[in-house]
Amino acid sequence: MVLFILSAAANAQQVTNGDVPNLNAQTFRPSIDGRRMLWVDDAMRNRSETLFGRALLQFVDQPLVYISEDDRVTGLVNSIWQLDAMIGGQLGPVRLGLDLPMYLLTTSDVGGAQSGLGDISLDAKGTILDMEDRPVGLALNGRLWLPTSTVDTALGNDGLAWELAGIATTEVGDLLLSGNVGLQGRPESDLENIRLNDYFVGRLGAGYAFSERAGAALELASLIPFSAPLSNSAGSPLEVLGSGYGYPGEGDVVVRGGIGAGITPGIGSPDLRLLLGVGYEPRPVAGDLDGDGLVAGDECPTQPEDMDDWQDSDGCPDIDNDDDGILDAADQCMNDPEDFDTYKDDDGCPERALVRIQVVDAVTQEEVGVARITVADENGEGRGGVTPFAMGIDDGKYQVIAKSAGYEDGIVDLTVENGPPVDLVVELQPKETGAVVSRDRIDLRDTVLFETNSATIKPLSYPLLEEAIQILEDYPEIRKLRIEGHTDERGPDEYNLQLSKDRAASVLAYFVESGMDAGRLTSEGYGETKPVDPASTPEAWAKNRRVDFFIAEWDDSATVEDQ
Repeated sequence: MVLFILSAAANAQQVTNGDVPNLNAQTFRPSIDGRRMLWVDDAMRNRSETLFGRALLQFVDQPLVYISEDDRVTGLVNSIWQLDAMIGGQLGPVRLGLDLPMYLLTTSDVGGAQSGLGDISLDAKGTILDMEDRPVGLALNGRLWLPTSTVDTALGNDGLAWELAGIATTEVGDLLLSGNVGLQGRPESDLENIRLNDYFVGRLGAGYAFSERAGAALELASLIPFSAPLSNSAGSPLEVLGSGYGYPGEGDVVVRGGIGAGITPGIGSPDLRLLLGVGYEPRPVAGDLDGDGLVAGDECPTQPEDMDDWQDSDGCPDIDNDDDGILDAADQCMNDPEDFDTYKDDDGCPERALVRIQVVDAVTQEEVGVARITVADENGEGRGGVTPFAMGIDDGKYQVIAKSAGYEDGIVDLTVENGPPVDLVVELQPKETGAVVSRDRIDLRDTVLFETNSATIKPLSYPLLEEAIQILEDYPEIRKLRIEGHTDERGPDEYNLQLSKDRAASVLAYFVESGMDAGRLTSEGYGETKPVDPASTPEAWAKNRRVDFFIAEWDDSATVEDQ
């Protein structure tokens, strides 16, 4: 019902001339395939691709009246007796439907009593997320109204109307919750104090299954026009509807009924709405309310079994078969629980055994700075990373290869069985010469030599620098290397500082000329400010004239990686 404050003369003229507002005061549009509700669509997909049909009879009392300034009431639409004949069918993830509304009798103070056809609508719903194995279902629904109304009253549009709404549905035990949010477009209509065209659509519903064959629902629906202020309640009808359904026999016939009323005095919001319907909704098995093919022994009659070879006989969907906390939709091993051993714990698959590998110096038995580990199976396929090393691994026989700068490669055979973590120690024999890499620096075990009072590198040191370059190639985890130059105490401070900078820059240039990425390198000189031996002796001076290599940035994300 809508209230308009008009002058008596204007209202009398409108009634006299028989003018009818160019709009459709029937705001209720039945759901083609709502499982438990009459108005609110749900995202549940029909398990049967057989055609289904519904017939819904409704009585609507005073959906649209005028009240003038002198309290005179003019019923533009006093009452409606309407029959909706609906048919639909499921084609994969898409459900198509048709609604044929027939006005058996409408009464009006302007147009009298009439009968005729209403606006036929075409309806389609597409499933985005199926609720079969997920806690939430999502769908998109579209409806198109054709201007086919034949009654001369405010119960039809003079052009195409449409609705596009998103659907979200979830189940909490036997309670089904669903919401529809979207847009509805209608031809523009101007009334005395309001202009109507496009609307925001909102519908909420909750349906409860008392048993496999009966349930009840409570629904709330509203339209909010974009062209009218919220303060004008005439343009924003809000209606509540209570309903129930039941299967009277063992077949596929369902009876539905409902009663509702407008909460706000908006256009199309009636004083009373009564609904009674009957439907033929085939299911794969007679009496199978949720369409999962199970009747006897179905412990969840309103929730379809997900049929994934895991406890399928109880009729209840299992969203996490192995109870490892990773939902089946993302679980690559849904029937085998993840072992959570810090290796690929997000894929849902167990890696059977955790292997921890330590690499030590064979002479000192001390752990080497950084070693690269490769674990290869019998087919020669391997994966690994750098120390500290821990990796989940399947049962079988493997070969462990450990490499570290300054050491001979170490190879150890490994047999893994399902059980507790495996701790393996690999011993490496040190080379007589070479470099050693740790997490914070690269030690070349020799000094880079330069020409006297010059930044020119002596060719004798080229092999030493090539070892450092090879380390950078072998360890992509070293993201940034800082090259530091140092001098002894002899000579002026400023001269020594500049000489140390030049020598560090010269080493950096050698690395870049050899093909290293300049973005991984930086250089700095400190002159005589950081001696390793403070004595004033030739031996101390030789130690202090040096180039150091410090690891400024290490990529820990590459500690364990596929090879």
